[in-house]
Amino acid sequence: MYENNRILVVDDNELIHEDFRKILSSSNSIQEEEYIILEQDLFGNDFSIEKVSKNLNYEVDSAFQGQDALEMVQLAEEQEKQYSLIFMDVRMPPGWDGIETISKIWKLYPGIEMVICSAYSDYSWEDIVAELGTTDKLLFLRKPFDPIEVQQISLSLLKKASVNKKLDNYVKDLEKKVQKNTKQLKSMVKDLIESRDKLKEEIFTHKMIEESLRTELERYSSIFDKISSAVIKTDLNNNILFANKNAQELIEIENYNDNLTIPLESIFEIFDENGQKINFSDDEKNVLENKICSITTKKGNKKTVKLNSSILKDKDDEIFGNFIELIQTT
Repeated sequence: MYENNRILVVDDNELIHEDFRKILSSSNSIQEEEYIILEQDLFGNDFSIEKVSKNLNYEVDSAFQGQDALEMVQLAEEQEKQYSLIFMDVRMPPGWDGIETISKIWKLYPGIEMVICSAYSDYSWEDIVAELGTTDKLLFLRKPFDPIEVQQISLSLLKKASVNKKLDNYVKDLEKKVQKNTKQLKSMVKDLIESRDKLKEEIFTHKMIEESLRTELERYSSIFDKISSAVIKTDLNNNILFANKNAQELIEIENYNDNLTIPLESIFEIFDENGQKINFSDDEKNVLENKICSITTKKGNKKTVKLNSSILKDKDDEIFGNFIELIQTT
């Protein structure tokens, strides 16, 4: 895993830069196992952690004025080789002092760890906090500094920056997953709403059709009820789909309901003058006119009728049932 060990030293004294390089180049015997354990505690064993070499290789750059430091930080950000840690001198005449430089850098890149290095009391700690605010990204190192202290500060702050970076990336990945799942969820909800609305429309249309058919059936029923003959409509399976009042009386249907599917033969049987049973499932024989027949109801009553029948076809000329008219003669 890439570790960002880039350090920027900002000081107007050339010797200070040499000191930092000597100190940090001699720190490559420092162990970092404890930081790997810390990362595992934070992110879990499944988090992709590689053991970095026990020898730490710092990349140390130098800036001698605050303006130069800001430009170097901006260039590093553009090249995606950001500095994780900056050691900042306070007095750097004639340009910006260290506090002003930190303020300008943090306005653009607030995540960089800062260490103020000074041998003077130009600013009290209260003054520094007043200028830069209370933050966990700022330490104070008084000159002349101890090499071990510089080594430990560098190690600790770079590892802190590394862990924070990993944590930021982890949070960003979670946010992306949440956004993706949220987008998928919104899409699913949208589809459900559209399906619901479509279903509502279909149900409404179906109800309108049912209502229209019911109205039409009632209209035809009222017309057929005024006819003196018995009128029956059946489907292809010889189930009664409609019977007017005269038909209900003639074939003795009790408690008739249009919603019931009643087999024709369960109500009555019809025979021709030769005693042959007429089967309306035979399409070729279904077209009859003024044929004298007899019917026998399930109650055992026999009646003589004049039979007229025809087949029913839809708009595609497909047969879907029979129309039967019975006129009682005796």
